[in-house]
Amino acid sequence: MGQEAPHEKPNRLWLLYMVCFVEGADVQLLPSCFRALEADIGLSIEKLAMLGLCQALAMSIAAPCVGILIDSGFSVKWTLFSGTAAWGIIMLMLACVDDMPHMMVLRTLNGVALATLMPVSQSIIAGCTRPQERGSYFGQCGMCMMLGSLATSIFAAGISNLTIYGFSGWRVAFSGIAVLSLLLALMLAILMEEERALQLKVLRLHHEVETFFRFFRIRSFVVMGIQGMFGTVPWSALTFCTMFFQYTGMRDVDAAALYSLMLFALAMGKLVGGHIGDAFASWSRYHGRPLAAQISVFSGIPSIILLFYVVPAQPSNVPLYALGVTIFGLTTSWCLTGVNRPILTEIVPKDNQARVVSWLAALEGASSACLGAPVCGILALKLFHYKPMFVKTAEIPEIVRQNNAQALASAIVCMCVVPWCICFFFYSMLHFSYKRDVESALEADLKGGTMENAALTDNHHLKGSIRKSA
Repeated sequence: MGQEAPHEKPNRLWLLYMVCFVEGADVQLLPSCFRALEADIGLSIEKLAMLGLCQALAMSIAAPCVGILIDSGFSVKWTLFSGTAAWGIIMLMLACVDDMPHMMVLRTLNGVALATLMPVSQSIIAGCTRPQERGSYFGQCGMCMMLGSLATSIFAAGISNLTIYGFSGWRVAFSGIAVLSLLLALMLAILMEEERALQLKVLRLHHEVETFFRFFRIRSFVVMGIQGMFGTVPWSALTFCTMFFQYTGMRDVDAAALYSLMLFALAMGKLVGGHIGDAFASWSRYHGRPLAAQISVFSGIPSIILLFYVVPAQPSNVPLYALGVTIFGLTTSWCLTGVNRPILTEIVPKDNQARVVSWLAALEGASSACLGAPVCGILALKLFHYKPMFVKTAEIPEIVRQNNAQALASAIVCMCVVPWCICFFFYSMLHFSYKRDVESALEADLKGGTMENAALTDNHHLKGSIRKSA
């Protein structure tokens, strides 16, 4: 991928954006049907969180393997095709089962399939754009993903509790996303041009292990890894938003509309965040993107407190919730597209750009899977006294409904505020490491583009800094 001339925007970008859209739809499908799955087949909040955990852990384990294959010359086209086709087949199977063991296996396999997108998008965009404009392209990917989530939230949450021609609405929703995925896979096979032929590199386990540990000698990678392990936790916990809105007494359509509005604001925020990151980087090459991240993270803390603690949990407050989720989505979503993804393309040599984002995604995914939705569910149950209800929302007693809404709100706030405070601190460390790591990667590319050369260059910079200090 790195062989493409910068500024040549391959037409496979629009196919990449379509894959991002469908992946967003796939990721949002389960959370949009949480309440229906609880009522229809008796899945408790713990079991629902466990399904998300299985998918996220599988994605974290599989992502580095995909990144290694891409950096080693494996076909981008057929990697995307395989992942997209697998989503479709697995979704069709999920629409036909109703027991926890089968769902766990299928969600795990779905996580493996979902792992194909991030390394591929990192490689494509890094190979055909300048560093100072990558935020806008990652922003477009992020926007398409969030629009896919938006479409699913409107479609799936709106019909999940209905019965359509004798079938549960959530099964119809799963089948619809499956058909969309299979059609996209067909389009990829027919329309996506193959990248230039690359010589496949021999994969050696010991070399991959050494490369992984060399990433931890890149200070910016360590900083982003630590912040990412905490920064992804809130987004995992926020998958309970639709369920919270439903417990406030809102109609399913209103709850779906609110969550969809938040997803739309997040989509716009990711797009705007990419441009803001680029603009801040133009203003200050090595301090602009870290500053943009700090602003975005800090803005999320008061937003989430106002949304879940200050606004009364009543169905009459839909307009206030709408305003709150809009502000929240527009301001807290800059980091991935405007900061993290562009920085990761610069701090390693070109032949490691898919690997590095895959390993970071693995660290983040494992953390959010274990500490996000599962811990949020445990807090709601054990600390804030959430009571599982396996009946339709309209049949739940008023006092239980209000208690469950407050329990979910308290758990979500806890799982957002604390991790974001930690993220703010670690993003500040990028002000001290980013410049040196970019210079080390550039020099390594000139010397042969390997992690070994990057490590030697970084050691040279460190020794030089020590001599200057002395």
